[in-house]
Amino acid sequence: MARQKAPINKRPFAGKTPAIREQYERFQSQTSARADVEAYRLQTPGHEYPNLPKWVQAQTPFTSFQDRHGPEDILGESAHALLIGNHASFDVAQYKRAPERAGMSMVHVLAIPKASLFNAVSLTRDTVSIIDEMIALFRRAWADRGVRDKVLAHQLGQIKAQHAAEANPNGYGVALKHYRELERTIHGLGVDDFTFGFHLWPDHSVGHLHMHVVATPCRKYSTDAHDAKTKDALEVRDFILSLPEPEAKPEAKRDPELENIASVLEAELLLEAESGSEPEIGIKPESGTEPHFEPGPKFELEHELENRPESR
Repeated sequence: MARQKAPINKRPFAGKTPAIREQYERFQSQTSARADVEAYRLQTPGHEYPNLPKWVQAQTPFTSFQDRHGPEDILGESAHALLIGNHASFDVAQYKRAPERAGMSMVHVLAIPKASLFNAVSLTRDTVSIIDEMIALFRRAWADRGVRDKVLAHQLGQIKAQHAAEANPNGYGVALKHYRELERTIHGLGVDDFTFGFHLWPDHSVGHLHMHVVATPCRKYSTDAHDAKTKDALEVRDFILSLPEPEAKPEAKRDPELENIASVLEAELLLEAESGSEPEIGIKPESGTEPHFEPGPKFELEHELENRPESR
């Protein structure tokens, strides 16, 4: 997967590498981080995750999303990633009590991996390519007018869902007015009008890896409450790729002499097996005889001392 690029002026969340490093290293230093991330990836049955806030858990709303949702909930798909809608109205007018719950733009969608990958702080050089695949998926999908129409329908659905959940007639009317503005302008947005970001652990809301895809020219009706914690996706990717390669485990030292002895013994056993005779292990006396024994110097000395006459 080719590395994705974006104009630097369209990356409002860039320039936070020190914060990315701090959050990444803090997560990786946790005692059970690697084991829990691997258990989530493999969906290991019975694995015990620590009961900690924002920590890795067996299931999230995005886990196995493709198995629990139909095509109507999926905006785009690649071999390893999905494009889905953000579960919020884009308009802060509908969230008088908590405007931070609104979306980050009039067009705010999410890209997620199909595999069970935890937050971006768990990615390694082996898995970080999923970021490029998710960006490529969005770029390809956005070129399709049918996908843009589907995004429009999703945004309208979220405005209505928020009104049903928390009646606010004035806010609802304002959001519908702004939605009509989006209808007129959405097809004029190009792929370079979007930026890509992550909310790194522990600033995330859902543990399963998800990338925020945000249209930068149309944020005036949406929240900016999450801007400070949002990290540029390309910057996160480049930081992970800058990490040193893991040190390879040293190979056990080989002893040529022992290997030669083992080879000789193996050859002898093979020959004996082919001849049908039993392998001779240890000392085997000839039939009808006692084992032959040659006394050594120590034995002879002890024997002489035992049979010497006592001196008076």
